[in-house]
Amino acid sequence: MTTGTCSYNNTQVFWKNIGSMDWRTCIRLASKYGAGLGPSDLTVTFGWRAHRYDTNAATYGPPTSYSTASIQSPGQCVLVRDSRYTQNDNAAQLSDTVVFDGQTWHYQDYGDQYADECDRLAAKAGAMIITPWTIGLTPTGLLWRMRSMGCNEYAYMTSAITGAVESVSSGGRSSMLPCMVGYVDN
Repeated sequence: MTTGTCSYNNTQVFWKNIGSMDWRTCIRLASKYGAGLGPSDLTVTFGWRAHRYDTNAATYGPPTSYSTASIQSPGQCVLVRDSRYTQNDNAAQLSDTVVFDGQTWHYQDYGDQYADECDRLAAKAGAMIITPWTIGLTPTGLLWRMRSMGCNEYAYMTSAITGAVESVSSGGRSSMLPCMVGYVDN
């Protein structure tokens, strides 16, 4: 399935809901398929996001609020990928590796990026957009990009447990925020 055309540069996103599962299973499958996690008002009413803090992970809720659930609870797993990249290329080397909570993460911090560029970098690497907290790191700043929410709404984290949404005019471009992408081996 495809969404898009009201986002910056009319970028489209392929998405598929692969069912209900815990967060760790969902990120393993997203990594296997070289996809991101992208629940939104265009896909499902409750689904996992890649951001994690401690034993809770972000979920899609009302666009103006931040919600979480235990990583062990079931949630919808919606895989997304920028339509400009259709090949799974997570064999591509990302610059850093860390083992966190028994999972080996390959990740890269790309610094400040527009949301569409962060989406593109994640898709190109066959990775998902993550935050430092997702992989057990302490960030240097508080604002971190999250997956676009479709059309002209862009989610980001303002702390480990607080999210926000930037809304821009139809076809408008987001502000620049730090972008980190990653995938797991196991």
